[in-house]
Amino acid sequence: LWYSLEAHHNDPGFENEFIAVDDVSRERMSCHPWNFDVIGEAIKQAIEKVQTIRLREFLNDDIGVCTMTNADDIFVLEDDVIRRLDLPTHRTPLYHQGEELKNWAGYPEQRLLNPYDDNCHILPEGELDEHVLSYLKPFQEVLEQRHSFGSKTFRELGRVWYEFERMNATKYSADAYIVFPFISTHAHFQPLFDNRTFGRHTQVLTLPVHREEKDYYLLVAVLNSSVALAWLKQVCFNKGAGADEHRDRYEF
Repeated sequence: LWYSLEAHHNDPGFENEFIAVDDVSRERMSCHPWNFDVIGEAIKQAIEKVQTIRLREFLNDDIGVCTMTNADDIFVLEDDVIRRLDLPTHRTPLYHQGEELKNWAGYPEQRLLNPYDDNCHILPEGELDEHVLSYLKPFQEVLEQRHSFGSKTFRELGRVWYEFERMNATKYSADAYIVFPFISTHAHFQPLFDNRTFGRHTQVLTLPVHREEKDYYLLVAVLNSSVALAWLKQVCFNKGAGADEHRDRYEF
């Protein structure tokens, strides 16, 4: 490696098993993320050259996060805890953390205690089920001291003590979702057609309302293609190998 660097550091176009050398313009280096894959950059440019439409034009909202509680230890519960506390099922939908989205499938083992109505409006305290309120009440002080944007607490901002930091009403108004993990070796895009909730490590795409199921499957097929993955690996941050040591993980 060190011999290759010494002998060829000023030899654009040189490549061996250790290094690849190329001239990179200041303009390219001013843009994030940096891409030092010489071969991959050519593939990325070839893909972008034939682009005629952007993904955002198909979507109802920006790609991103649906729910941030800032207190997952309180709001994210196992099934056995929910049964013991006798919490109502309509207030505890399935909850995707993100890590379970693998191999184009995801089976969440946890649920979210959700104090919002179907339109993502926080319920008044008087409308909460008695079992929900009796569970949350001992945590009131902790929940009021949660920090929000601007480093102010929920109490200082006058926010309802049991509301979430973020509850994306636009995304949750969709008929279905396309989800993928924030960090993974592959993007694993998958469609979901039932009532679920999604944490900050699950990225969510939604189409305009009243789209048919086949529209979701069509878009997922394109997003899971080898061409899309090759492009994503050029523009997303490489976090290196994880538990699977021979595969790099990316922030998609």
